[in-house]
Amino acid sequence: MPAGLEPLPDYLADRGQPQSTLRWLSKPTTSALLGSLALIDEPLSHSALDQCPPSWGRHHLREVLIDAELLPARDEPIERLGTWITETAAALPAHQSALIGPYGHWAILRRARRRSRRRRFTHAAADAARNRIRTAITLLDHLDENEWTISDLTQSKLDAWTDGQRRRTNNIAGFIGWLTQRGLAQNLSITRYTYPPPSQTGDEHDHHRTIAALLSGDTPADLPTRVAGLLVLLYGARLSQLQNLTTSSLKRRKTRRYITLARHPIELPDRLADLIDVLARLRWALRSGPVVVRLCCPSVWAGRIDDDMAGSKRRRHTPDQIIRKLAEGNKLLGTGQELAEVCRHLEVTESTWHRWVAQYGGMKANDVKRLKELEAENARLKKLVANQALDIDMLKEISSGNF
Repeated sequence: MPAGLEPLPDYLADRGQPQSTLRWLSKPTTSALLGSLALIDEPLSHSALDQCPPSWGRHHLREVLIDAELLPARDEPIERLGTWITETAAALPAHQSALIGPYGHWAILRRARRRSRRRRFTHAAADAARNRIRTAITLLDHLDENEWTISDLTQSKLDAWTDGQRRRTNNIAGFIGWLTQRGLAQNLSITRYTYPPPSQTGDEHDHHRTIAALLSGDTPADLPTRVAGLLVLLYGARLSQLQNLTTSSLKRRKTRRYITLARHPIELPDRLADLIDVLARLRWALRSGPVVVRLCCPSVWAGRIDDDMAGSKRRRHTPDQIIRKLAEGNKLLGTGQELAEVCRHLEVTESTWHRWVAQYGGMKANDVKRLKELEAENARLKKLVANQALDIDMLKEISSGNF
């Protein structure tokens, strides 16, 4: 038992979830992490846990140890970001690490710590900070490919690299400013793209008139848009909730009708319930197979969710396909795209992406081939052992005369 983890078995036993706990302990990642902790010759601490191989399993183990009060609580998004910057910079070539390390710690991380003093620093904000660092690494890779240095970077080369891409331009602006302030780059400037301000909402009377028009049909909007607008105006539904609405979100209890926007059902007024019933019947009549029937968001993306994603949920990926998709996803992340967009492009969920990274991160096609060979050899050896056990049992029966 690693030093400092002695109370962990009692904590796990008191959780009251033996099956879940046993599944977690039997995972190779968990075993490797606990084994790594046992080899570290220092008391249990966050820094000791950071010396273990990076993975999502390490994050989960940290949460378990904090909940068991074996580690002190900390500002997790901030501390994870700092550890990620250190590990990312260490994996880069020396000339890139000499730039990314200071930029990440003294520009990105310091700004994040200042922000956390004013308001909560979230995991989403940490992901945005990582994307800025990834974009800076992509720029350095571009310079290396052309055999340029930072001093060779000119305004025309920078403009050609950004190529008018909004996200890439905004993500690289901080790095260019940091280089300029330290005299590492000269005569470079970049203008961030501004986002339009939020639209203004009308007064209470306009609100009521809009609801009445959507209910009566006195508007050019089609039925899905009317239903979506009513759910937004009446219940403050978010776009993500509207995208996930399906016919299974509707419930009926005697004369009352309900819709589930988040976790809890909401009772609908009769006029809105009638509109939703009409929309559900239309959607069901137009379905193109045994797929999820969605109510709102009649866009191209919503249709793709119905057909493509419904099929992809049942599709299993081979290790080779996973390695290829991870490589493609990492390239897209390097261009500054958000993880949600990358997962949408690869047609996988974010949880699947994180599971793949934890299981196959850093592996190549040859590694997968070797893993397959080891699994096949392991299966063959198990079969041999089982056959030998049967032979031994048969010989025992014969020698005892029980045949």
